[in-house]
Amino acid sequence: MNRLVFGEFSHTKGERSLIGPDGRVVTLTPRVHQLLLFLLESGGRLITKDELMDAVWADCVVEEANLVQSISVLRKALGDSKFQPQYILTVPSRGYRFIMPVEEILPGDEDPATFEQEPDVDDTGQHPESQTALIPDAERPRSSRFRWIYIAAAALVVLAAGLVLSYSPPRFIEPTSTRSYHQLTFERGSIWSARYAPGGQIVYGASLGGNPLDLFMLNPPSMESQGLRLSGASLLAVSKKGDLAILKNQKYLYQFLHRGTLARLPIGTTASRDVAENVQEADWSPDGESMAIVRWTPDGNRLEYPIGNVLVETDGYFSSPRFSPDARSIAYFDHPIQWDNRGQVVIESVDGKQISRSAEWNGLEGLAWKGNEVWFTASKDGDAYSIYALRSDGSVRQVESAPTNLMLQDIGKDGSALVTRANQQTDIYFDGPKASGVELSWLHLTGVADLSDDGAMFLLTHFGAGSGKNYSVYLRKTDGSPAVRLGDGRALALSPDSRSAVVKISNPEGLRILPTGSGNPIELPRGTLARIGTADWLASGDQIILTGNEAGRSMRSFRQAADGKSDPVPLTPEGIWGTLVSPDGKRLISTDQSGRRGIYDLENEQFAVLRGSEDGDQILRWNANGTAVYVFDPMALPIRIYSIDVTSGGRSLLNEIVPRNTSGLIGGVYLFTTPDGKRSVSGLRRYLMDLFEVRGLQ
Repeated sequence: MNRLVFGEFSHTKGERSLIGPDGRVVTLTPRVHQLLLFLLESGGRLITKDELMDAVWADCVVEEANLVQSISVLRKALGDSKFQPQYILTVPSRGYRFIMPVEEILPGDEDPATFEQEPDVDDTGQHPESQTALIPDAERPRSSRFRWIYIAAAALVVLAAGLVLSYSPPRFIEPTSTRSYHQLTFERGSIWSARYAPGGQIVYGASLGGNPLDLFMLNPPSMESQGLRLSGASLLAVSKKGDLAILKNQKYLYQFLHRGTLARLPIGTTASRDVAENVQEADWSPDGESMAIVRWTPDGNRLEYPIGNVLVETDGYFSSPRFSPDARSIAYFDHPIQWDNRGQVVIESVDGKQISRSAEWNGLEGLAWKGNEVWFTASKDGDAYSIYALRSDGSVRQVESAPTNLMLQDIGKDGSALVTRANQQTDIYFDGPKASGVELSWLHLTGVADLSDDGAMFLLTHFGAGSGKNYSVYLRKTDGSPAVRLGDGRALALSPDSRSAVVKISNPEGLRILPTGSGNPIELPRGTLARIGTADWLASGDQIILTGNEAGRSMRSFRQAADGKSDPVPLTPEGIWGTLVSPDGKRLISTDQSGRRGIYDLENEQFAVLRGSEDGDQILRWNANGTAVYVFDPMALPIRIYSIDVTSGGRSLLNEIVPRNTSGLIGGVYLFTTPDGKRSVSGLRRYLMDLFEVRGLQ
């Protein structure tokens, strides 16, 4: 096989490893190997990011973050530096160049044929002296004819001296890494959770091929999954006795979270027994006798152990509770802002004493114990999710990273791990009288936040790689022109004239007004608010309405001037909150303390339940004259928008949107309409995931 030599490394085509300095073997993953080979054969030319992604990931849809991470892994394998490159040069906003000369050695021929390198260029097309990769003519390899003369002369000298050359077989060097990935699922869709079960079985919950969420069982080494026929149920935990903790009658909340009825179900049966209501997550104690749960309340979450005994509460939310092997501690994620998965990893004793708490992470999903460490998957500033380990003393180390999002599901007694590989993206579509299903997706993982009243532009948040610790806000026109970044934050709403946007800053928590054109951002003082929920604009355009609560008080709505010169002022009594005010400014779509949705009369201070609303409805907006509200079920496909008459409760179908592809869709749909309901923008979150068993992680 042909051998490529570059710098201190050589690579034989057809193999997936490098020979480095001193004969060291460097093993590469298949994708990183493809990336290296493409760079080596590029002849030193500039390769665009799109060209690399098409070449290396031609068989799947991935994010640009996958390429960035793979380049980082390859640089690490080569001992290269992004800032002082010897092998891979980053050309800002354009792509990459392999700047080390590459020599190809043919079988039986040690005469290297050098690939010509193009001159380095920066993003202005100039030749930066500090990055020169040209070889002066005097230093270029001599031609093949003269090289053979020197080789022949050297051989005659060796023979004349009577030297005996002996053959030495190549030395085999064991790879330093023993980890291995074994793929367990292959059908297109989303893996919601996975757990090891007694006897070596694996149980997982998934929505595959566009079908509803269901539970499946694997019996390795068989690769065939058996459906448990529990459609609509979520898997929370598996006990050492083989009992499943499942969630029934569930309502979607966020990411991989539902709330519903906790039930226990022995593996192999279909008759479950209800245990508790309004449960989000649960874990079995190591002896399989009791459970710790996260319970939903109108004010937030409670961690309970045993069930009914509250260990800790939050007005944000908790996720991924897991018992330590000795049953003395529970580890979980503490998310201070509801339905924002940034947060901290916490280890709590079963008697309610905090043992350890990590620093804040930009995103947290998936947790399990390994010995006395808590392993978890997390994202830093929007980067790909990697596996980390937290010790009781608060120290954290990285266990594993990859050029994709890894999400830890479970760790077995033998140290093997169940991990999902997740490609996340949001498909955005615009529908109007003259066009249907116009794709306006931007970046990879975004959330639609609002649509202007004329349907000409929409507001969105970028949550993915490169979004930063507070995310990024963009504005895009529905004519297909590129999106414009407005600033940091989580987008909430456009002003009536579309000249400003109110956004939420997560760290530190607060509200900010961003201009959509010229102008400067305005910070809004939070006054006495301990927590801030969401916000929208009043029809006047000079004030916003926001939800929040003061210390020790319940949620309610507040009014605040948008000029940043005054504190929020209470608008509703405690226990009633909302942000959708009618066009005349007299009525507010709101929620009360018991979770009922209704209309609060701001003048008469009366709350009335909204007639015609059904379970699962999400209220979109008022119509133009304030006689009706638009609703839809974010979990139902196709998307059906209904109009509800606020006086009679009459309900009528306004519009229907049919997604082209439902595989991998997770959670609720983002949807916003114009006041007449004729134009809409929708965002479909798609998580395409595969389940792996990983061995050798340390």
